[in-house]
Amino acid sequence: MKKTALKINTVLGTIRIILCIGTIMLLCVQKFAAADTPIRIVIVPTYVERGSDMTDDRQLLNHYRRLIGFITNKLTRYNFLVIDPLATEMIEQENNRLGERLRKDSALGAVAVNKKYATDVAYIVNLKVNAKRSKDGYCRVQARVDGSGYDAGGRDIGATLSKVFRVTKRNCDDAIIEAETTIGDRIGRLLVASHDTGR
Repeated sequence: MKKTALKINTVLGTIRIILCIGTIMLLCVQKFAAADTPIRIVIVPTYVERGSDMTDDRQLLNHYRRLIGFITNKLTRYNFLVIDPLATEMIEQENNRLGERLRKDSALGAVAVNKKYATDVAYIVNLKVNAKRSKDGYCRVQARVDGSGYDAGGRDIGATLSKVFRVTKRNCDDAIIEAETTIGDRIGRLLVASHDTGR
């Protein structure tokens, strides 16, 4: 009788150990699977150059695409999937309405954007670029960027940016491109750092 009870206890103990190991392995697999799931993010722009809205001129649209390209380059290296609203189906009128809504209430607007594009994060970028030619023939570019990010619940993700970047070059286009490159890289690094600290 004691031997039978001992065998039963041994079997039960072994089963408990197997269940514990199985549970730990399952939790580890879930954690690694979650870590491999890319973060879906949409970058929503408001780009103004010398007083012209991004949608007023095809050239300004190219500036925006270049800016989002620099941001995307940074983020895709760190398991982000960047959704470009202009590449999906956002038309100019809708972009203007959305931009107006985001200016009034960024958090509420970001919830709608996340829902629309099925993303985890919406990052709103307001970029104003002014270029002036100096007397000595150089082009002085001042780029003011304000950015903020929100998750699908409208919570701030802690990646707020408000900064002025200045670039001086002979060619105005080169100066603007350098400013956009610097801003795109800065936003990308900020979003990656925000994600790393939020884990």
